[in-house]
Amino acid sequence: MAEYNPSTNSWRARASIPTPRTGVAVAELNGEIWVIGGAEDTNPGGDHSRQATNIVEIYNPSTNAWRTGPAFPENWVVHAATSLNGKVYVSGGWIQRYAHPMAWQSLAACTVLQEEAGHD
Repeated sequence: MAEYNPSTNSWRARASIPTPRTGVAVAELNGEIWVIGGAEDTNPGGDHSRQATNIVEIYNPSTNAWRTGPAFPENWVVHAATSLNGKVYVSGGWIQRYAHPMAWQSLAACTVLQEEAGHD
C-alpha cells in the first residue's frame, strides 16, 4: 500500500495488503478502504496462473493496519465497488466457475456488503 499526500506531492509506504492479488474492487466505507475479491497468483515465478477469491480485507489508514472483512459470497474478479449509506455495493466483473483458468463467466449481478455492528 502506498499513500499520496498532495500537499507535499510525495508518496510513502504503508502496511502491505495481507493477500496480494489483482483485479480487485475497492471502496471507502467509514474512513476505511475495502479491498474485495480479485485473483491470487497461484504459481508465483511460474506461469502466473490466477485463482479468483472471495477474500475481503479492510485497511484502516489511522492505524496503518489491515483486518479481515466479511467473506464475499462468490469469487469475483475485475469488478467494481462503491459505498452509499453505510453499505458497499459490488457489481459487474467475472466469476471463475470451474478450476480451469479459462472458465470465466461475466456477471450482471450486484451484491451488497455491510459492516457488522459493533466493530470499531
